[in-house]
Amino acid sequence: MPVITHRLYFLVTLFFTLASLSASAQVQRPLTLKADAAREVISLTPYLDYAVDSDAHIQVEQLYNNPQVITFQPVASQSIPTIREVIWYRLIVNNEASVSQSWVINFDELLIDELEVYYKKSGQLVSQKAGLNFPVYDRSIDYRFIAIPIELEPKSLQVIYFRLKSSHIPLIAPTLSTELAFATQVSSATIINLLFIGMGIGLCLFMAIFMPLAITRRESFSFISYLILTTLVIISVSGFFQYVFPDKPEWHKFLLVALLAANSISNLLMVNTFFGIHLCNPRVNKLYWLFGLGFSAFIWGYDLFGRFEALMVPLIGYTLFMFVLLLGTSVLKYFQGSAHAGLFIIAKVMFFITCLYSALGAEGIMPYNTLIRHGIGSGIILQAAIICLAMAKKVSAEKAHAAELEKNIAIARAASRDKSEFLATMSHEVRTPMNGVLGMAQMLEKTPLNEEQHRYTQVILNSGKTLLAVINDILDFSKIEAGKMHLEYRSFDLQSIINDTHALFLPVAEEKQLDFKVSIADDCPTMLMGDPIRLQQVVNNLLSNAFKFTDRGFVALAISFNHKNQNEAQLLFKVKDTGIGISYQKQRELFQAFTQAHRSTTRSYGGTGLGLAISKQLVGMMEGEIGIHSNENEGAEFWFTANFSLLLENYSDVESSLLSTEESQNTDVKSVKVKQVTDATKPVLVAEDNQVNQQVVRAMLSKAGLDMVLAEDGGQALDLFQHDLDGYCAVLMDLEMPVKNGYQTTDEIRSLEAQQSANSPVPIIALTAHVLENNLSKCYDSGMDAVLKKPLQLPELIETLEQLEVI
Repeated sequence: MPVITHRLYFLVTLFFTLASLSASAQVQRPLTLKADAAREVISLTPYLDYAVDSDAHIQVEQLYNNPQVITFQPVASQSIPTIREVIWYRLIVNNEASVSQSWVINFDELLIDELEVYYKKSGQLVSQKAGLNFPVYDRSIDYRFIAIPIELEPKSLQVIYFRLKSSHIPLIAPTLSTELAFATQVSSATIINLLFIGMGIGLCLFMAIFMPLAITRRESFSFISYLILTTLVIISVSGFFQYVFPDKPEWHKFLLVALLAANSISNLLMVNTFFGIHLCNPRVNKLYWLFGLGFSAFIWGYDLFGRFEALMVPLIGYTLFMFVLLLGTSVLKYFQGSAHAGLFIIAKVMFFITCLYSALGAEGIMPYNTLIRHGIGSGIILQAAIICLAMAKKVSAEKAHAAELEKNIAIARAASRDKSEFLATMSHEVRTPMNGVLGMAQMLEKTPLNEEQHRYTQVILNSGKTLLAVINDILDFSKIEAGKMHLEYRSFDLQSIINDTHALFLPVAEEKQLDFKVSIADDCPTMLMGDPIRLQQVVNNLLSNAFKFTDRGFVALAISFNHKNQNEAQLLFKVKDTGIGISYQKQRELFQAFTQAHRSTTRSYGGTGLGLAISKQLVGMMEGEIGIHSNENEGAEFWFTANFSLLLENYSDVESSLLSTEESQNTDVKSVKVKQVTDATKPVLVAEDNQVNQQVVRAMLSKAGLDMVLAEDGGQALDLFQHDLDGYCAVLMDLEMPVKNGYQTTDEIRSLEAQQSANSPVPIIALTAHVLENNLSKCYDSGMDAVLKKPLQLPELIETLEQLEVI
């Protein structure tokens, strides 16, 4: 029995002890103000109780008449317990002073929608209002944050109630201070805010001035936009924009949401452009776009989605998700080897730490101090400063890269010039002996030969022409690479070109016993403006390949009308064969330089592998495309399109009659001129130092019915011409000669004619192994009338002499 009594006594004692502790927890300790408080600043958090009025039905009179109408409990943290609901705070103040005292309750907070403070003075209820929902000029104290003045009666115990409602989660850590202490406190807080704002403005100005000078791409402007909007966000949450709209608090609330959303968009844009997400990570770029569109919805959907009260918390949450995206991007880029991603990681982590420290301080876990009060602002500035350092490092690295690139470009240009000079020299050196080989072979072909000798001569001619085609391919490709290939623009008849092409390849088809078909669609225009030489070059390249790789079956060329408008037509050319075909894997590399579909092609079939690469470039210059349809061992079909200007396809009967008459007259005149010159005694002055080329020219001129006078260098040619200014019907001028070259000799001949001869200038025809564009232009600039390229072809020589009316 004594044991049971003892235990029962213990349980009862424990019950009453716990009950007393619970009861004491509900009893608030009043704040006692001493009489000598002059510069004192007192934190009110330990003295505050709070209660949540979910139905917003409690009136302050009820609280003064019956404090038990709602249950108050001690404040545990600086964060409000709930949002969008009414919260009552209670403070009991014991004023021991014998006189009335004026105090200021400083909430040092902006993002409170409504705050009402109630206390009694001389038995009368005093109320004051402040917050985002009220005009700033209606406040009792002109301060950008919320501060409420109160006057405490002497020797009194005063109960003060705060009625608060917010759609945000502000820090509720009010202080009670004398007016003098409040002024000091305000000055300190203002200085800190202005320091942050000044740092932001300073960064903006610095970057706005120097960033575009360093890099002109859009990341510089995105970073400047980010800095500007970051500074505006700090100014906004510091309360300074309230004074821009003093009578329109709703505008200020919209500005808070809009600036925070716009700043997040600029943050996304800055990180995207800094790391080139839009260029290398399409999926992540889409995610950035989705976040950007989401943030823009907070701006354009402000009224639609419930304004500040409904949008502020979702906006903060959405911003946190964006932070995870940006941090994840920085980590990803760091592991991908981005040089400056580490600084972005540090910037984001530092911002997260300041936000976390502020949140922990608000919950009472960390000590509340000025750093917590300005934690977000300091985090934003710190983040911007670190990103600024990353941007500066990137600019420096890009400058170094640009300098290195410029150096490499200069080296490449020098190499290109050296290559061009080398090609020009090699062209001259190769074409000079080729002139002798092909020239004498042409002359040999026209002498009486037996069948075996004729066959050997044909081998020499064909081999020489093949070698010449290889040289031309290399030079064409070099000109295309250097951007010096230009298309001519003149009228031509497509039917005539195709007829020539058919005649050119028909012997090859007959030799290989292949069926060769050529067709032009009936609706295809044939009278065109463009470059017939380059068009024929592309067609010949494709046909040459088709015949080269086809041993049985057929080769077909088909031309059709693809598209036409009023002035232009696009034609489609198809070359189809039944040859060895090309596998799909090899087709990707087919139009690259020095590439052939089969490793054995060069050995088995010959060629440089440049023909298709040149064709692709020429087709591109004709605003067309080129491609292939083929399978291995199943033949191939090459196709290309080309654009041409249109001419009249059909002439009227009168025009046709006139053209026919004109052609007849031209033919008659030509025959007369040939006869006249044949009977004439004026020879051709030939300036040529190479003995083989001298023999080639002599033989060809003889075939044209002309005599020649030989000069073995430019000086000798000038002396011969000076002794008989009117004694020559034409001059064939080699360019590379001793004493005086062809350009110098031509200049002096033209000077002599201008000073001493009354007759028309003698036609001067350049004979050159230089075929690059600048060399040809130089010939005409020096006063020459025509240019013949070595190896010299007899038909070309006769045609040029006819055009210059020499024969």
